[in-house]
Amino acid sequence: MAGHPSSARRWYAEAAAIARTHQHTRTTRLYVSGLIACAALTGDTDTAESLLPELEQHAPSGFMAGEETLGTAWLHAVQGKLSRARDVLHNAADDARRTGHTLSEVLLLTDIARLGDASSVQRRLTELATQCDGALTHTRARLATALADNDPGRLMECSHAFQ
Repeated sequence: MAGHPSSARRWYAEAAAIARTHQHTRTTRLYVSGLIACAALTGDTDTAESLLPELEQHAPSGFMAGEETLGTAWLHAVQGKLSRARDVLHNAADDARRTGHTLSEVLLLTDIARLGDASSVQRRLTELATQCDGALTHTRARLATALADNDPGRLMECSHAFQ
């Protein structure tokens, strides 16, 4: 999330190895998804694709609803399949909303905005920002609005706020 996919990949690899060693299947799917996203974002799509079967063999964990789809979505995005990536994220955000995983929904909606469909999520993100404490959700809502409005000044303000 901070723009350091190479170091994140190392952390996800370590977490996945530990989860596999201890047969902690509830978290393995989340870590493998993170590995897929990081591999895709660093240009290693072959590795990202090779991890998809392992991702699918593990059932969703039940917590952090929908976040286990981020790897698949970002792999689609890197492959130029932005519409497919957004569809994956929209479905996951709907699941998160339905199950009350508000922060997961916020994260997923933010990535939809980042992948070119900010106008479809800005209202919901603004609504969620009124329900959440802290500045992060509010900044995510402002980011979606700035992206939808194509406002470089507000995008820069959001960048500083995220930092």
